[in-house]
Amino acid sequence: MSLLVAALLLSRASLAQTGPMTMPTYNPPARLPTTDMTLRFMYFPDSKSPAYRKGAGSYQLPDGSWHSCSKLIFDGNQLTPKDSTAHKQRFTSETIQQLVVKQDTFLVVKDLPGRKVAPPKPDFLHSCVNRQGIRLLALYYESGRATYFLIRPHVSMQLLPTGRAEFKTAMLAIVKDSPALSAKIASGKLGRDEVVKIVEEYADFRRTNPLH
Repeated sequence: MSLLVAALLLSRASLAQTGPMTMPTYNPPARLPTTDMTLRFMYFPDSKSPAYRKGAGSYQLPDGSWHSCSKLIFDGNQLTPKDSTAHKQRFTSETIQQLVVKQDTFLVVKDLPGRKVAPPKPDFLHSCVNRQGIRLLALYYESGRATYFLIRPHVSMQLLPTGRAEFKTAMLAIVKDSPALSAKIASGKLGRDEVVKIVEEYADFRRTNPLH
C-alpha cells in the first residue's frame, strides 16, 4: 500500500514539473498571390500612353521626304517602323517632323506657349482637328488629362486653360462671333470635355462665315 501511494505522489510531481499538456498547433503558410498573366500594361508598358498607336502609316523626315511603312509602332515618344527596309530604326521628335498612323497625325512642335522652362527636345502633339486653317493639338501625358493648344489664322498658338471656368472664358472670347456656339458654351452644354466638338463647330462656322 505504501508503495502505491509513493508511486501516485511521484506521478503528480512529474506532471507539475512538465506543466499542463497543450495541443500542437498548425498554421499553414499564407497563400501566394496569383498573377494575372493577361495584364496588358504589365507586359506592354508603352500602351499606357494615350498617344500609343500601331498600324500602317508614314513619317516625314527633316528633309521633307515622306516614307511609308506597313507597320508602325508609336509609343508617344518614339516611332519604330517594323517593315524590312527600316528594320531596327528608331525615330524621336528630334529626327522626324511628323507621323501618320492609320488616321491619326502627330506633329513635332517646339517652343510651346505656357512653359517657363523649355524641354530638352520638341514634343509630339496629336492633331485632333484640322479645318479651315484652325487646328487643335493635344499633348498627352502618361496620366491625367491632355493639354490642348489652338492654332488659328493670323493668331499665335494659344494654350487652352485646364480649369472649367477659365476654359469657358477663353473659348467665349475665341468664338464670340458665333452666337449659336457662344450660347452652348455659356450655358455649360459644351465644356472642356467637348473641346474637339467646339473647335469642329467653330471651324465649320468659319467656313460659311469667313473672316474679312
